Amino acid sequence: MSGDEPVNSGETESEGKDDDWSRERAKELYCVAGEIEVDSNARVSRGGDPGAYVEAWVWVPDDGERMDE
Repeated sequence: MSGDEPVNSGETESEGKDDDWSRERAKELYCVAGEIEVDSNARVSRGGDPGAYVEAWVWVPDDGERMDE
């Protein structure tokens, strides 16, 4: 897979909301340019509950420091 193909849970709709809707909603709620981003072909995972998990990119700086627990 090159990363350009759409990857999703199929076009199964949950309460009228498809994977494209979930991706756009994730972008509206969580995306900050350069920090958290959602691709237009991001994976969408649905379960029995209303809602979905949407795959996202999170920026992690390489500052050489490690956070201790």
